[in-house]
Amino acid sequence: MTGVDRGASGPSRRGRGAWLALFLLVLFGSAGIGLVSFLASGGEDHSAFSVGERVGVVEVKGVIVDAKPVLDRIESFRKNGSIKAVVLRVDSPGGAVAPSQEIFEAIRSLDAKKPVVASFGSTAASGGFYVACGARHIVSNPGTLTGSIGVILEGGNYERLMEKVGVRSVVVKSGPFKDILSPTREMTQAERDLLQEMVQNVYGQFVRAVMNVATRRGLDEAQLRAVADGRVLSGEQAFEKGLVDSLGTLKDAVAKAAELAGMSGEPSVYYPEEHHSLLDKLLGGKLERWQSAVMPTGPGLYFLLPSW
Repeated sequence: MTGVDRGASGPSRRGRGAWLALFLLVLFGSAGIGLVSFLASGGEDHSAFSVGERVGVVEVKGVIVDAKPVLDRIESFRKNGSIKAVVLRVDSPGGAVAPSQEIFEAIRSLDAKKPVVASFGSTAASGGFYVACGARHIVSNPGTLTGSIGVILEGGNYERLMEKVGVRSVVVKSGPFKDILSPTREMTQAERDLLQEMVQNVYGQFVRAVMNVATRRGLDEAQLRAVADGRVLSGEQAFEKGLVDSLGTLKDAVAKAAELAGMSGEPSVYYPEEHHSLLDKLLGGKLERWQSAVMPTGPGLYFLLPSW
């Protein structure tokens, strides 16, 4: 019996030793991979579990049609004690009015707790410019496509085409404006006046939001409205006209955010991991950008560059 017991315990100890060795190999291997990834990223932090003071980056990319992903990230940064300041990185031609306004309000609310600096990429126009106005400071590249302050409501008219093919529309409606913007007939003057009044109302909301930025640079509303006519500007022109606070890169925006938060030394920058579908991963992360580029706008009010 004694021989059997020793024989059983020997392999058991060797088995436990093998499992321990395997555990340590996985542990140190993962740590090594993490270190290599960190160094390869130039010191950028993609981990939600890192410690120390950090500047978080929230990205607004493509046509703005759904505010929720951006709002969720803003809320997570608001609750995260290690995030001392936030950079809103905008690369967008704009989008639907309501989602743009939701992001603007969330950014303004976050800035009341932690400094938010907006950074413009290649395009930050219309709704892309709108969301940035909630930040405390805006940094634009000189060649950024920006401005396009305005509201657009667009529809088509297929009446003549329908006449050619012998198709006629029959409508039963509860009121004179119920089929407003119908593509099967010309718009009446009363309908045009009604829509113009609504567009001007939303345009006024846009102007009030931009005044957050304009007042910091000494512009009054009359001066702002002189350039808030839908025109597109370069980042340098926007700076000269008082629509952005400074010219610079994303790195400059991060440094400004750290300065406003009272952080010392070179800040650690936190880029949250993005979750992509399997198809998007197979396409190398291009699916989201493709969807943003080709997504139809549909009926509605938009803060959007006309070419989109």
